[in-house]
Amino acid sequence: MNTRTYTLLVFLQLLFFAGCKNTVQQDTLQKQQVNTQDKIVSVTGIILAQSDELEIGKNKTLTAAVIPATATNKKVTWTSSDPNVIALNSTTDTVVTLNAIAKQVGKTAVITATSEDGNKTASCIVTVTHIKVPYSELERYLENSASATEVNYIEVTGNIPVSDLIGSYDTSKRLGTSSAFGKKFNDTPTKRVALKLPHIAEENRDMSFCFYKCSSLVKVENLPQTVTNMESCFESCSNLTDIPALPEKVNKLSNCFLKCEALTKASITAEYATMMDGCFYGCTKLQEVAITSESIHSMEDCFTNCENLQKILSLPNKAVNWYQCFSNCSNLKELPAIPATANNIQFCFADCSALTSVTLNCDYDHLTDKKEAFDKCFSLNDGSIKVPEAFYDNYTTTNALQEMAIPGDTTEERRAKFATIKQD
Repeated sequence: MNTRTYTLLVFLQLLFFAGCKNTVQQDTLQKQQVNTQDKIVSVTGIILAQSDELEIGKNKTLTAAVIPATATNKKVTWTSSDPNVIALNSTTDTVVTLNAIAKQVGKTAVITATSEDGNKTASCIVTVTHIKVPYSELERYLENSASATEVNYIEVTGNIPVSDLIGSYDTSKRLGTSSAFGKKFNDTPTKRVALKLPHIAEENRDMSFCFYKCSSLVKVENLPQTVTNMESCFESCSNLTDIPALPEKVNKLSNCFLKCEALTKASITAEYATMMDGCFYGCTKLQEVAITSESIHSMEDCFTNCENLQKILSLPNKAVNWYQCFSNCSNLKELPAIPATANNIQFCFADCSALTSVTLNCDYDHLTDKKEAFDKCFSLNDGSIKVPEAFYDNYTTTNALQEMAIPGDTTEERRAKFATIKQD
């Protein structure tokens, strides 16, 4: 065999072995690819808490569990239905950091996790709640941590001694003093607080003068349900904007909201309430009121100097004492009927200069006091004071018209202000 032939044979052998090797490598690669595909585990769902809470202004993490746990691709994306309530600070594959940036509690946002593999979703409703502050640390928190520009939504935790909820009144000095609890807010009068009380296990019947002159309070929630005496409880809380839900057995509300100058609406439904003397005295921004409690017997000075009161939806129908009740309600035009049980209407409508309609269901002869009941009610026209037909003659005598200070220059003009109604 010559050299040329030998070289050719060697070359052909090399080609053959190279081809075999390449075929083996390709077979091996294909098998690896098949094995890799066999190992991909798809996402079938996401587990996420259905609801959660987050204290206003605080951060917390929320974790999604991708199922199955062996899923190849566990990446998820996070969204907030309202970034102005709950913002997403940072995210990883299955963890998000939330920030409650809402300006008030009770707001909610839906936080949703969506898997990159399979587009699976799960959602959590997150509610913004009060900042929880232990009672023992409340004073320090108000002084050092509470915002000076935003409303501080605070839920007090731990035990509040019953003795810390009762204020006092010095009759000789005619001066009230707030409770030990209230004093903590009085010491930081420029901080605005929406307060939620803890459940108070010990029975407490007295919260008189509790928050006396606490100008920092804008709202209060969760009053103890055993309380019966709330005399002057919120007196002169000049920034209180809402009437709290009252304890169901409260019976004394005298001066309770006196001079709460930020109140615009009020509703009293306390079933056992009997005394509302001065309850809303000097609430100068109060515009709308509804009182449905049927057990109330005294309304003395209840709305005196409520100069913006315009709408009264309901009044107690068994009250006896209406002394000066609506005095100087200068924007009040009409109101529900004064009940037949009334025996004192002295100064009741004095200085109600816009008043155009009144119904008195009470018997004039049963009124022990009626002096100047309609003094300076200059908007009353003919027929605007309605009384039961049986009592008309007693209401319209010369002496009665003068005693009640019915507007008019003559007896005839004053008498013309009355009209009769029929009673069942």
